[in-house]
Amino acid sequence: MLILQKKILPCFAKGLLFFILYVISNVTLSDPFAYISNRNSNSVSVIDTENDLVISTIPVGTAPQFIEVTPNGKFIYVGNAASNNISVIETDTNTVATTIPVGRIPHAIAFTPEGDFAYVTNKDDDNVSVIDTSNYTIIKTIPVGYRPAGIDITPSGKYAYVANELDHEISIIDIATNMTIGVPIPVPNNPAWLAISPNGNFVYIPQLSSNTVAVLDTATNKLAYSITVGPVGSHPGWVIFSPDGTHAYVSNNSSGTISVIDTTLPPHVVTTIPVGPGPVRPAVTPDGTLLYVPISGNNTVSIVDTTTNAVINTVPIGLVPWGAVVTPIIYTCDGFQSPMNKGSVKVKKNRALPLKAKLINSKQQLVTDANISAAPIIQVNYLSYNEDAVDVSDESIPVGLGTDGNQFEFKIDTWQYNLSTKNFTAPGTYIVKMVSGNNYLIDSTCEASFVVE
Repeated sequence: MLILQKKILPCFAKGLLFFILYVISNVTLSDPFAYISNRNSNSVSVIDTENDLVISTIPVGTAPQFIEVTPNGKFIYVGNAASNNISVIETDTNTVATTIPVGRIPHAIAFTPEGDFAYVTNKDDDNVSVIDTSNYTIIKTIPVGYRPAGIDITPSGKYAYVANELDHEISIIDIATNMTIGVPIPVPNNPAWLAISPNGNFVYIPQLSSNTVAVLDTATNKLAYSITVGPVGSHPGWVIFSPDGTHAYVSNNSSGTISVIDTTLPPHVVTTIPVGPGPVRPAVTPDGTLLYVPISGNNTVSIVDTTTNAVINTVPIGLVPWGAVVTPIIYTCDGFQSPMNKGSVKVKKNRALPLKAKLINSKQQLVTDANISAAPIIQVNYLSYNEDAVDVSDESIPVGLGTDGNQFEFKIDTWQYNLSTKNFTAPGTYIVKMVSGNNYLIDSTCEASFVVE
């Protein structure tokens, strides 16, 4: 047995502690996963974006085409065009949790911002199914135009825009009433898809039978720009935005390319990337650095580095890959530590409330300031005795920490924010949360409260 003398033990303990902290601060955090539908294999391939290896192949319905991930990253909805249903994949287990019958040829899928409802275009029924995601039931079927294809929902959650491919027009659905509003907006040349910019200001609409992308201004619901993305016959079919909205990526199915659009007004193509025969609907990682492009013509996925705009890897998957999504990065907050975990704290005068918590990734590793895109931030909502919640986060002041404003600071193994209550003088309850800084989600979140009497 090795016996350490008392004089040696403190040095050994300090060295061991330094080694543990070094290892913890340099672990590789779990990366998001790319899910790719394989239309002719009746399956979905799962790619670990950390190493670009296929880690799972999930059987789904017949002819899966377009897929979408819920805002919380917990489920993937897969539209099975030939079996007329939606397979719901649970991302924790990569198994199908349930199957939802919808209309004929379910095509595009979009979620409301909180993920409460999914909207599915049914191409052969000329309508949109609205699914309550809490119980997987259809609560409404909304008639739209002829052969509805693409659909997206504004960041505000107020409206859904639907591309009616063979009517050559866009329908707008009021989410509150689940009814179409106004007169459909004419968009020529087979609008087969659409995507709304992250700021909600514009709708980009690839025109499949042309070589252009139409840009709709949501403030006026009128066409504002037309972007040429390739030679005649390119058949631009799908478009997505980078997370920050600075770029849009368009799949040109016939020319085997991705057009990169700078969204600075007027929007314009900055480069065109050869990716392979028959690119379909791509997806981008949460940090915006990688693009996953299903290549239907050779049964692969091309991976594009968006900083160099070049293909850096090719991954073989199933037959005729069609749709792609990438899950968000999700961290779990283990709860605020004492004394903020013992119920509402009563505040009669200015004091500092110590908010301390750990963030853990899906591999049960500690999330540190060395391996996170942006520090988590504090959110404070005020609940008066007779009114709705009001966000008063701008009044937050940190005490005795190295950060300014609303950012948490990382110390040793804990994210910390000492919240001054100086600016919170109105009587009532204040709910305090740790929320995402950028490009990741926190679920479950940390929450505490204090009461000003």
